[in-house]
Amino acid sequence: MFPWLSHVLVNRSIRFKLVLGFGLVLQLTLVIAATGWYALQRSIDHSEQLSLMARLGQISRNVRSQRMAWRQLDDPQSHAELEPQLAEIERHLETLHGRIREPLYQQRLAQQGDHLRALRSTLGDLDPIHGNPDEADRLHERLENLGQALLDGIDALSQAQTQKRDQDANLSKRMLIIVASLALIIGTLSAWVISAQILIPLRRSLKIAEYIAAGDLSRDIRVERGDELGQLQQALQRMSLGLRELVVGISQETTRMASAARELSDNAAHTHLSIGHQRDEIDQVATAMKQMSSSVREVAQHAEATAQATSLAEQQSREGDRAVAEAITQIEHLEQEMQQCTEAMASLQQESDKIGGVLDVIKSVSLQTNLLALNATIEAARAGEAGRGFAVVADEVRCLAQHTQDSAEEIEALVAALQHDTARVAQRLDKSRNLTRSSVEASQHCGSKLEGISRSVSRIQAMNEQIAAAGEEQSVVAEQVSRSLLQVRDIAQRTAATSEKTATASAELACLGSRLQGLVGHLRA
Repeated sequence: MFPWLSHVLVNRSIRFKLVLGFGLVLQLTLVIAATGWYALQRSIDHSEQLSLMARLGQISRNVRSQRMAWRQLDDPQSHAELEPQLAEIERHLETLHGRIREPLYQQRLAQQGDHLRALRSTLGDLDPIHGNPDEADRLHERLENLGQALLDGIDALSQAQTQKRDQDANLSKRMLIIVASLALIIGTLSAWVISAQILIPLRRSLKIAEYIAAGDLSRDIRVERGDELGQLQQALQRMSLGLRELVVGISQETTRMASAARELSDNAAHTHLSIGHQRDEIDQVATAMKQMSSSVREVAQHAEATAQATSLAEQQSREGDRAVAEAITQIEHLEQEMQQCTEAMASLQQESDKIGGVLDVIKSVSLQTNLLALNATIEAARAGEAGRGFAVVADEVRCLAQHTQDSAEEIEALVAALQHDTARVAQRLDKSRNLTRSSVEASQHCGSKLEGISRSVSRIQAMNEQIAAAGEEQSVVAEQVSRSLLQVRDIAQRTAATSEKTATASAELACLGSRLQGLVGHLRA
């Protein structure tokens, strides 16, 4: 909706986003409070001015009543009370003149001051001519006109001030409605944008962690952010790539080891068959001395074949030993990567805890905003009718604060889910590390077995050389044939036992390769 705003905020920290959003809400709340305070103060000023004008009207009517009593009844007390009341009217006019700043009202107040001064001057002129009825009637008539003009002017001022108060009240209501609407719109948009900036990448990181926990390392992770969530995604990306390389390397090495084990097993079986055939030939030589020459040649041939087979077996054993050593190196590398993954999961859990601390600050700000809205409602209730519009705005602010608190709780729930999945991944990594350690031990055991096989094959090769030498000696010295055949039979028996051990070790090596392939089989690279 606002791509430019998302582009600006995508590389900012989560703290900055939260401070920005809630700072806007607080500033708008202050604007609403200032607008309501200004409207309330204006209403109070108008009420005080109307109260003064009502007092002026009452005093003016009292002056007219006392003047009429003085004229009709010639009451000296009524005449004596006129001057203090006129002085009070003058004080009220000066007070209004100091409070009202509008030029039109200033002009009207000046006119009332002129009427008051003329009235007091006429009263002063009336005292010396008290014995002249005609002049006194004329002055009383003038006093009547001036008093009526003063009273009419005060009533007109009161009506104009009442209209001004109503206009200001309507203007204040409109201002409050406009400011509150803007605050609601901006606050809602801020909450929506900031929630999207946090929740969407958080869900994506959670999905990536679930893929890794399930053993799916084939997915590419694109990082397009620079905030804490982007750093989290980068860490997950590095972890996924490292695990993928390890899985590929281990899979290749285990395949090579399994192939070498199969070849070694085949060679051991061939050696065993050759040794059995050699034993049969020796039996034939023992029972048929007449065929000694041909048997000796055949024994020599078989001894040569056995030497070649044992040499090949020794070579295959060395290759198997190298494959096991490479497998051990790769598995140890895998164990180191598992340790790094565990540390990355711990760092992820710490960052989630930091987000929980920021959410506590958000909840505190929402609670304080609710309290501020409640106080504003109480103040509006005290203001009566003039504060009704302000009370509506305060309710809207409280609703906005509640919406903010709900959003904070939703973020807290997502953070808790992320922490739970992180713990699951850490457990999986611990299990994988234990399995890796077991694989290292099994590979080392297999290596020791291969060393034993190599030594046995070397002994077999040496024995075959002895068999060849004995066959050559049999062609020269016939009487040594029996003793040589006995020796050859013993050697053949030991060779058969060694071949069986070789076959057993080869089977164990093949089984180890299968187990290693099974361990990495559930990880899809």
